Amino acid sequence: MTHLQQALAERRAARNAPEDYAVLLNGTAPVITIHQAVGEAWCFLWSTLVSAWHDLDEGREKIVLTFPHHVVCVAGRNLDRIMPEIGEMRLYAIREHDSSGDYKGHSKTGHTVVAKITVTGVDELPLTVENLAHPEA
Repeated sequence: MTHLQQALAERRAARNAPEDYAVLLNGTAPVITIHQAVGEAWCFLWSTLVSAWHDLDEGREKIVLTFPHHVVCVAGRNLDRIMPEIGEMRLYAIREHDSSGDYKGHSKTGHTVVAKITVTGVDELPLTVENLAHPEA
């Protein structure tokens, strides 16, 4: 399979995937693209990732990605499946779940569902772990 064929297959799989994230099948992704439901998209270089934290509080599961100037908070269900992809820098896209879909149905089948993504500049946040983990509080 040529490089172009592989890239097309990965894009097609990402577009048709029932999951709210897409991973690179071979190698590492140079960037992660964050798609918010409001139509905003952000790209961050994996090489600038400072830390990744997975919080498995009951009913409030979150992943917090810290970059030098922004904090990305991803809230949802079954997010533990994304952490190995983050660790290996293979995650290249993540998007908020389409609210017209069945959110509760996906969580029962083990699918990863991204309920909300918040991107905040570090100068806008009080620097406490509790506020980073629960920005809506």
